[in-house]
Amino acid sequence: KPNWSTPRIYIKGQYTEIPQLRGKRLDPFFSDVITNFFSVGPVTMGPVFGTIKMMQFYNPLFMPMYDVWQTAAIGTFLNPIKGIEETVKGIRDSITKNDNYWSAYENGLFSKPYVIPYNKFEYKFTEAMKGNKVGSFIEKAVLPINWLPMLYTGSWNTAWKLDETVRMISFNYLKDKGLTDRKAAQLAALFHSDYASVPPATRRTLNKLLFTPTFKITMSKLYAEMLKGTVKTMTKGKNATQREKILARGALVALGIMMGIKLYFESQGYEEIERFRKYTKTIETDEGMKENVITLSHPFNIPWRYYYRVKNAWHPQNLNVAEKLVEAAKWDLHPIF
Repeated sequence: KPNWSTPRIYIKGQYTEIPQLRGKRLDPFFSDVITNFFSVGPVTMGPVFGTIKMMQFYNPLFMPMYDVWQTAAIGTFLNPIKGIEETVKGIRDSITKNDNYWSAYENGLFSKPYVIPYNKFEYKFTEAMKGNKVGSFIEKAVLPINWLPMLYTGSWNTAWKLDETVRMISFNYLKDKGLTDRKAAQLAALFHSDYASVPPATRRTLNKLLFTPTFKITMSKLYAEMLKGTVKTMTKGKNATQREKILARGALVALGIMMGIKLYFESQGYEEIERFRKYTKTIETDEGMKENVITLSHPFNIPWRYYYRVKNAWHPQNLNVAEKLVEAAKWDLHPIF
């Protein structure tokens, strides 16, 4: 029998067992969460930082839009008909959570930057409180669905579910190209940001300072692998592995999409002022002539974003380059700053 401790609360410097749960044995995760949520102690900065960051993801479609870019680079839509088939299959797998879904899960497809324990907490709390007279009162008082952070949980979970769905689309496409479940899951995770590849200690440290450091690190890894895949494909030719060929083609597909967008904007009279990223056009409005600026954000123009930040900081008109660099860097800092 596991030696699990009874949930306790921290009041006035002492730990006290929760009377309503005395005698129950809960797994360590739930015990820790119960202790934290019932405690009347000082608020640590960890949850504050996490809550503030979570509140920035109010648009559940932002991350899945990035995923669409990434699955397109993999090659999913090079054949539109097959792309539609893979999309339907991926959606079905994600909804039904069939054997194919769990195979992808077990092989590391659904890589996430940190644990989101609220759903697990809510389920286990409800189970533990069944038949308890004070259960209803405590649920209303402490369940996180009644807290400010939980206002964003619907959006948060929607974003991750859509991310999961697009990852399944990529996984199925790569399997159809002949990759094993393991290789398909790992390569799809690489394209869609393999958050788990970044050591937890590194993630925790950087997440306290920066907004989305893990994503930028994982995308840098993808760029490096694309470059390596391109070199290997050029040097090996037909002897290149399927993985190397897909990575090399992914670089070309991403570049091709960005070139297509660039040509479209230029055909509409826009001027490209930042490569693959920012376009401007003078338009006539009811208030007179105004400059319309469109800035694009997607997984493959990140290097240009930083290139132009540094370049603009070194502009001859800037008397204080260091100050300009710091000002540009503020967009990457944690929202609390």
